[in-house]
Amino acid sequence: MNLHDPRPPDQPDGELPPIISGEQFEAEVALLFKPPFRSQFGALFLDKLDEPGPEFEWLIDGWLSIGDRSIIGGVSQSGKSFLAIHAALCIAHNLDFFDAKVEPGLVIYQGGEGIRGVKRRLRAWRKHFGVRYSRKTPFVLLQSPVDLWRPDTDTPKLIEEIKAIAEQFDAPLRLVVFDTLATATVGASENDGRDMGLVMANVAKISAGTGAAVCLVHHMNAGGEKLRGHTSIYANIDQVIFVEENKLTGVRTAKLDKLKDGGEAGATFTFELMSVAWGDFDAKTSKAITSCVCLPVGQKEAIRRTEEQKGFKLEDDEVVFMRAYFEAEKAFGEPVPPDVDLPHDVRATVSYTAVKREYLKLSPSDALPSGVKPSEEEIAKAAERHREVIKKRLQRLREKLTKLNVIGVNGDLDRMWWTGKLLRAFPQTMTRPEEEPDDELGGSDIPF
Repeated sequence: MNLHDPRPPDQPDGELPPIISGEQFEAEVALLFKPPFRSQFGALFLDKLDEPGPEFEWLIDGWLSIGDRSIIGGVSQSGKSFLAIHAALCIAHNLDFFDAKVEPGLVIYQGGEGIRGVKRRLRAWRKHFGVRYSRKTPFVLLQSPVDLWRPDTDTPKLIEEIKAIAEQFDAPLRLVVFDTLATATVGASENDGRDMGLVMANVAKISAGTGAAVCLVHHMNAGGEKLRGHTSIYANIDQVIFVEENKLTGVRTAKLDKLKDGGEAGATFTFELMSVAWGDFDAKTSKAITSCVCLPVGQKEAIRRTEEQKGFKLEDDEVVFMRAYFEAEKAFGEPVPPDVDLPHDVRATVSYTAVKREYLKLSPSDALPSGVKPSEEEIAKAAERHREVIKKRLQRLREKLTKLNVIGVNGDLDRMWWTGKLLRAFPQTMTRPEEEPDDELGGSDIPF
């Protein structure tokens, strides 16, 4: 080979190498230095299919999936919001959702349907399931309204706030709930495809921007057969759960009407709502403050039977009367006079007048308008009206509780007593286990 010959070794003698144009040369050089391909839309070549990355996973086994969008729909009073709160709190506390396993984590609940009602439901759930809420509990309630429709939508701000909240917890962000879709889209036409298209696009942005699953609580149409509004709502959702109530039995049925991935739709389960008294009594109504929790069918009846063994259940107004009785007995009770024939287990009596005084303390008057200083005449009239109401109520309660054998009354002596009947609302009335005999002095070794 001639070192001065520019031809390649396999180039026949007498032939020169082909000459390339400047453009070709530049193209070949550009190809050498071309940056690697980077997809802007998540392109996945199939040789990378089995490498680690986002996969379909259940948030609630068989019902809701991680990072996807869902709807819990039902007519008014069907129990859809109660079910949404139950699902959210099960995820936050790592509890099974009607025998379905959950992936625990942080839940952010936007309560547009009614913050006061949501707070009551949260308290009832805490009371029934015996959990404690703390700053570390991975559940946050958003109390302000949000707008997922207008051009100046809250979506970007909401995504940033959700991320900021998530940074305050060790638990992974799992779910964002909007209760309801209607309250998050005020002014939009649910039947307008363009309006609902914008809304569902924002829902998708929230899910993509936060990595959380998004659940919408939504109403049904007038006939109760399908979701209210444009078909794009149903079409742009991964899972749809319908909730129906049997008006005769009160049993609710949750049906998985749509399941985009993970199996087949059609699964169902049934549940009931049970009222739970979570707080003290409302002074104005003399009724216990309650809300409801979701329970599997049959559990409510089992709880009722168990509660019956704990004592007689009083109505709310009867509880107030007996609270007044026990307060009066504690302050003014007297031993049973020897010449009064009463059951042997009655240990004390109290003046009915004292009971009435205590009852008045527990039943303040709301007859006067607030914010306006009343005249003396108005005060006197309001007081008289209140006395008449209380007088009739006391008479009715005294007669009813006497018939129920909760109290006994001797009208001639103006005396009243508790019969000893076990009352569920008053732990002090419940039977205590018998104490073991004191064996300090030798017990059975005493010869007399």
